Amino acid sequence: ASPPSSAGDAERRAPLGTFNLGVKLVGLDDATAAAAVARDRAIRVDHLALNTEVPSSSLAPGVASVDEDDVRRKRLVYRSKQRGWLEVDLLMGTFAASHVPSMTSAEMDEYEEILNQETIEIFEYVTGKHTPPPSLDTGMMRRLQDWAAS
Repeated sequence: ASPPSSAGDAERRAPLGTFNLGVKLVGLDDATAAAAVARDRAIRVDHLALNTEVPSSSLAPGVASVDEDDVRRKRLVYRSKQRGWLEVDLLMGTFAASHVPSMTSAEMDEYEEILNQETIEIFEYVTGKHTPPPSLDTGMMRRLQDWAAS
């Protein structure tokens, strides 16, 4: 499976001299800014790639490899619980612990796209303070919104 996109469409289309969410890289010429943006994207792709290479010492006795879906599910639950903002940690963490184990691959894709957003944006979309963009206005977002409302 290919790794998820490293950034949203807006960031991929960011002009030279911008970095992460369109923040201007002050004092950098276009070549240096382009190199910084390229390096940032490479780091994000590597960071978001699903690494299933696990040291044999981390495997249970008699197990030779790990299942990619199991690794992905554990990562989704961990990322849900470790957002850095208590309210979102609790909201997303309890949702993930309850729902991620039974998600299909397509549902995990939708959920991961939500997790790839900034924590404050997740909170605002899930609690209904702001309307999610069309790319995130999915069945998974509605499940999260229903979970938050319950």
